[in-house]
Amino acid sequence: MQRHDPSDFVVPDQFWDRPDTREALHARDAGALFQLVRRYAGASQTGLTMRTGIAKSEISAIMAGRRRVTSLERFESIADGLGMPDHARVQIGLAPQASSRPIAAGSGPDAAQSPAAKAPGTTRSGRVWSILPPVRGFRGRDSEMAAIASCMPTHDGSDGAVAAVAVHGIAGVGKTQLARAYADNHKDDYSLGWWISAETRLEIATGIGQLAIRLGASEEWSSAELLNFLFEQLRNRESWLLIFDNVAAAADVESFIPLDGGPRGEVIITSRNPSWRMLATPIGIDVLGVDSASKLLADWSDDEDSATAEALAVELGQLPLAIEQAAAYTADTSISLGEYLDLFRTERASLLEQGSGLAYSGVDRRLR
Repeated sequence: MQRHDPSDFVVPDQFWDRPDTREALHARDAGALFQLVRRYAGASQTGLTMRTGIAKSEISAIMAGRRRVTSLERFESIADGLGMPDHARVQIGLAPQASSRPIAAGSGPDAAQSPAAKAPGTTRSGRVWSILPPVRGFRGRDSEMAAIASCMPTHDGSDGAVAAVAVHGIAGVGKTQLARAYADNHKDDYSLGWWISAETRLEIATGIGQLAIRLGASEEWSSAELLNFLFEQLRNRESWLLIFDNVAAAADVESFIPLDGGPRGEVIITSRNPSWRMLATPIGIDVLGVDSASKLLADWSDDEDSATAEALAVELGQLPLAIEQAAAYTADTSISLGEYLDLFRTERASLLEQGSGLAYSGVDRRLR
């Protein structure tokens, strides 16, 4: 009897154009990408190991969110193993297969025309946008949206100063979705909007490099050349918005924000760190109000039991992240909010008895 080869799975071409796949690529979330490949291509963990060369235990940790892939070399292994097309490779910071070079590792000005040699007037002025809209049913952040808007005045171009805000709060409170919602509401105000996953300096450099290349830079340029080119491009744009998501500290991102932003340059930073006064105007956000949290839960779960939705929202600490997980679980298992509430209370008691505290396993971290 012929044995099945776990590596013999096919990732369909249309997989790379799915919205959830594009979001995983843009966030450089290898765990989410592996989960999607398992769902839509029928891949097993053993098959993923055989195709990527990554140990099965490491793949398991990545999929469970216990380990995060940050190195370009590791992403190269994943891309090669999954047969990732060039347009998807570029989204995670890799060069097309034809050049097989990470975008942030150029060989300097001898390898290609340098930014300084670029002819004047070559700024690409067409609309550029990579910021995803917020999740369905986003609500309850009117005051925070207004606070961000108040820090983003329409510049007259006299000083070129960049307006920057730092949205900070605990994990799961909805910082990422707030930034997306603001950008979505004001997208007509900008000719360029770019999202940068910013948990590490490598991720920031990769996102900056991707934008520079999108605007016409050469993949052969060094990181410094890409950054200088981008700053020049932004200075000559009428309006732009950069969002740096999940920054650890001001020192990690400061050098990636230009001093001269042109007529209207704006930056939104999301972070758990509240210390931003030297770089950006801090805007703290808290958990949702009970009414907003319960309505969000009801919307996402399509369950009309408002009383139970309110009780469950309170049990979940009114955290958008935990609410999304609960709604997804009820949808996947076809149980009611009441049944989930009973299950959660039982599980919580068990966790507390074990001294483990409250834990939301498998939470989708996109709602940071």
